[in-house]
Amino acid sequence: MQTFPKIVYNYLEVTWSSPAVSIAQSYWVHPDNCMDIVYRQGSYSLVGAGTRSFQVGLEPDTEVSGLRFRPGMLALLLGIDATEQLDQRRPLGQLISASARKKTLENYLSERSDKSKDSSDYILLQQLYHSQAQEVSALAKELYLSPRQLQRRLKHLLGYSPIVWLRIQRLRRVISALQLPQLLPLAEVAVRAGYSDQAHLSREVKALTSLSPSALRQDVRFVQDV
Repeated sequence: MQTFPKIVYNYLEVTWSSPAVSIAQSYWVHPDNCMDIVYRQGSYSLVGAGTRSFQVGLEPDTEVSGLRFRPGMLALLLGIDATEQLDQRRPLGQLISASARKKTLENYLSERSDKSKDSSDYILLQQLYHSQAQEVSALAKELYLSPRQLQRRLKHLLGYSPIVWLRIQRLRRVISALQLPQLLPLAEVAVRAGYSDQAHLSREVKALTSLSPSALRQDVRFVQDV
């Protein structure tokens, strides 16, 4: 993947790559409140924030790489409504202007990030990224917004409500706990992630990923070891 100016990295969660394999493979992609730009077979595509896990196939001898943006940041950079990209995968060229398509991705993102870095939405998203709030009321108070203002602004930038944001943040904490070297009991994982009990964790994991907590543990530990 390309090297970007330092300012662009303030918008990124991580850069990633999947090396070419000799046989076809598939893997799960789980909700994480992020959007990606993916480079595959000579073209870029945008992967919108997901509300459900989905499987991706990787053909033999195909390299894939991507930029995973912090929650809401890619919608801010591109000036798009995140609700229209929710659970979607689209060619990037369909979402930017003709003049933008003539620029390199590095230059385009650098220009857009420089223009948006002082916006109120950028400041809001940075605060949101570091928030540990687990209730909508606490999140709104922390961000100095009314619940209605929070709903409106997050809907545009993330694609969904603060409630969905918090559900997916809890799932992210579950996945982080399941990837630890020690095998934590699921009851402890539930407490760490902010669920009321193990049954609550199981219901939410199943609803968001279609997997049981045990199957999710196996999946995320396998991916970590690859």
